[in-house]
Amino acid sequence: LINGVESYGRTRMVDCHSEQTATVKGVPKDTSLSETVRKDKYKGIHPVTLHEKDGKRLVISTFTCDILVTSCVRLDPEGKSAVSVGGDTHIFIISEKDSSKIRIFFDSERVKLCKEMKKSLCRVTRNMGVECLRQIRTKFDRFNTYDLSRCSGPMTNSILYQPYTIFTIANSGGGRGRAFGAGFLFNKIGQAVIINKEKAKLARSVIRVSLEQCTSNQDFRTSLEAIQALFSDSVDEITVIGNAELNKH
Repeated sequence: LINGVESYGRTRMVDCHSEQTATVKGVPKDTSLSETVRKDKYKGIHPVTLHEKDGKRLVISTFTCDILVTSCVRLDPEGKSAVSVGGDTHIFIISEKDSSKIRIFFDSERVKLCKEMKKSLCRVTRNMGVECLRQIRTKFDRFNTYDLSRCSGPMTNSILYQPYTIFTIANSGGGRGRAFGAGFLFNKIGQAVIINKEKAKLARSVIRVSLEQCTSNQDFRTSLEAIQALFSDSVDEITVIGNAELNKH
């Protein structure tokens, strides 16, 4: 039972975090891309587990996007039920051999809701928050990094039941410490891009709040101080999109 997913564009021009094809010592790297000659259960839809360095990625692949499973529950009749939270899914492995045997079922209410959303995309975007941003680690200066393509199923509508991301981690814990300071920074950056798009800016005041949470000389404090140095005496805001120096830190 899939409760949370993140969608990634198929090509780099559409999504800078798209799955990249490559070869390692002349051997093609495993890819989720559906083959044109393979007979999938559903044409152009290929569910498979990718074995990456940082874990097992359960992906539902199409010719236009990859759908990464980030939250799921396994319900086995023998009592072997298990829960997986995050992008590393160990409880349900799909091999290339078994991929064509997998059947996919959709929640009818969610399908209905998606059809309604398509009628008013601008209104939907304005109502979405940082919980719809994907858990990413790089390229914070690219606009499509902030695509609102993370969603949850009916059992995990509440943010309390969704995996934390760098944009939502500030909502956890007691609101103190370096984890909160880092989460606060990314939360404010995410909000700025959602609201102002390519014109999003980061305020000096946000850095001050984050610095207050880093009481010792920690690695994260060093990064915050480097970001603070990007502000001049007469400038209290810096751009987010296209700012390679900000992204570097």
